[in-house]
Amino acid sequence: MLFLSNVLFRCKSKRVHINLISSCASNYIYSTYISPSKSKYRLSLRKHDPVVNRHVMFYQKHIKARSKKKLTLHGINYARFTGWFLFIKKEKIL
Repeated sequence: MLFLSNVLFRCKSKRVHINLISSCASNYIYSTYISPSKSKYRLSLRKHDPVVNRHVMFYQKHIKARSKKKLTLHGINYARFTGWFLFIKKEKIL
């Protein structure tokens, strides 16, 4: 049988996740992805807003990147063993 693990199934897409916010304050959101080459420009689309039952402009709002995971006990022990623990401590102090 082939070696199957989570490594093989990870998403390697570089696409940026964005939300499209309705211009008429209805709190309706479209969620989509765009390519990194188009991420320099703000996306605006005319789409249907079911809350107001009309076509309105939707403007792009970036989603914040997820924060880094906290180190586990195993990670801290590995960092001590490899010498990275001093580097991690310095980052936390600064």
